[in-house]
Amino acid sequence: MWSFIALFFVTTYSFVSQDILGYFIPSLHGPMSMLNPVKMVANVAAIALLVGIVILWKNRNEMVEKKQAGNTFYDWFLIWMIAGVGVTGLGAEVLRLVGVVKLGYLVYYLHLVSVMMLFLYMPYTKFAHLVYRTCAMTFERYRDSAYVKNPVNNG
Repeated sequence: MWSFIALFFVTTYSFVSQDILGYFIPSLHGPMSMLNPVKMVANVAAIALLVGIVILWKNRNEMVEKKQAGNTFYDWFLIWMIAGVGVTGLGAEVLRLVGVVKLGYLVYYLHLVSVMMLFLYMPYTKFAHLVYRTCAMTFERYRDSAYVKNPVNNG
């Protein structure tokens, strides 16, 4: 979870600094230096994402072997998608750094497609609980609020 949050922050920062501000300040556009603190956070978060997926994969396999969890496509799809996002993201960076640019662009394209798939398929995977549970908790708090319990005095 923390790696997702960190990578969301890094992506947002990169988008604003490079794609919006970089349009007006050309020196901001282009790859970040490896010494940039945001790039360091990105790399640590990417490694944490991959380590987390390995742990999740291992735990899920153990649960399936013990018959404590199902072994369906829907159970594994989210794990595969997050693994794909992590592997292609880190792979694109490594390929760029070692100078294999054309393959790096292909892997980056696959990274963008896998990120798009992760979010487009979100309502149909276990990832949907992130949204559904947040909405349910918000509604429950609203329903228990003084505004709902005593609407006459709130207007």
